[in-house]
Amino acid sequence: MNILILNAGITNFNYVKTIDELEQTIGVNHIGQAYLTKLLLPNLIANCPSRIVVVSSDLHAGPPLNYQMLDQWNSGMKNGWHIARSYQQSKLANVLFARALASRFQSQQITAYSLHPGVIKTNLGSGIPLLGLAKSFLKTKTMSEGVATSIFCAIKTDLENETGEYFADSTVQNDADKWTEQDLEQFWNWTEKIIQDKVK
Repeated sequence: MNILILNAGITNFNYVKTIDELEQTIGVNHIGQAYLTKLLLPNLIANCPSRIVVVSSDLHAGPPLNYQMLDQWNSGMKNGWHIARSYQQSKLANVLFARALASRFQSQQITAYSLHPGVIKTNLGSGIPLLGLAKSFLKTKTMSEGVATSIFCAIKTDLENETGEYFADSTVQNDADKWTEQDLEQFWNWTEKIIQDKVK
């Protein structure tokens, strides 16, 4: 079985753009990973069964994906940009991406899962004032504890029926059940358009 784990993640205190002129948080946390997956999909399909594991966060909970707002941020307009909002939208995109992959490629023996790893002792957000202090009040996990759910989703046998689901502490949370096929199609097309516009 082939396994792809998408674990890239950043958060920014200020509005920053990628070299490709995308708002950096959505660019790194979702678009870059979606593009990598797009490049690898032919091999994943040709050598199936394959699994794709997308590391998200419980912080995905909140407003639905706001495509107009994200497009404005990607075009350089900072209106409404906020550290928490940009991170929430990117982590929600992670959950939707796993769900969309599961919907589109299950017939080709590709399964996909998203997950919350927990609050881990890493340097994520180390440049953000007071975040380190806030973490000291939260129940954190060691690195080994933090990767446990990712490994579970990657290698657990007989997990095919849970494709598209969202996990925390190696348990399905059912957070990925609320989107329709139309929602997933809209999300997929939006992601594809951004990739196509940037790799012409």
